[in-house]
Amino acid sequence: KTDLSITLFDGTKEIKSLPKVSAKYNDSEELVAFAKDELKALKKESKVIFDAQKLRMSKAIFTGRCWILSKWQTLFLENPIMFSFATGLIWEEYDSNQNLLGTFRYMEDGTLNTADEEEYELHENSTLSLLHPADCETDLADMWREQLEDYEIIQPIEQLSLPTLIIAEDSSEKDLLEYRDIQV
Repeated sequence: KTDLSITLFDGTKEIKSLPKVSAKYNDSEELVAFAKDELKALKKESKVIFDAQKLRMSKAIFTGRCWILSKWQTLFLENPIMFSFATGLIWEEYDSNQNLLGTFRYMEDGTLNTADEEEYELHENSTLSLLHPADCETDLADMWREQLEDYEIIQPIEQLSLPTLIIAEDSSEKDLLEYRDIQV
């Protein structure tokens, strides 16, 4: 999820809000007020952390940042904030020789699927990176867009709409390319 909602539990039961002061449990007004303030701060901090991670993930797309499979699993599947990036973005898998093995999306149920909605399995010793639309054929990007729309997935970063620059084959070394104020 990218809504950054926090779910509270009392044991195994989900609760809507923090409990009120209870004489039965010898609660103090100060302790309850402290807990409410902590929850409020946590909600605020989680948004700041998420926004910082959005920026880092945007940079990761442009730089081609890769994660070895085991690190990716730890970072993205075991971390509640990063999990929204795992499920909301399209990934590429490479073998040890940097050959593309495939693209996939991590589903909330723990399965992986391809653009044509086939189940995907990761390979041992592979590396993973985020798909940049310049790295794939238009048909593949369109299939991913359709799948995201069909599943009503709102990406934390508009990954498939990132700007791409195509350099004409007849461009010379004198041609100057410049990006200004690109925000992702």
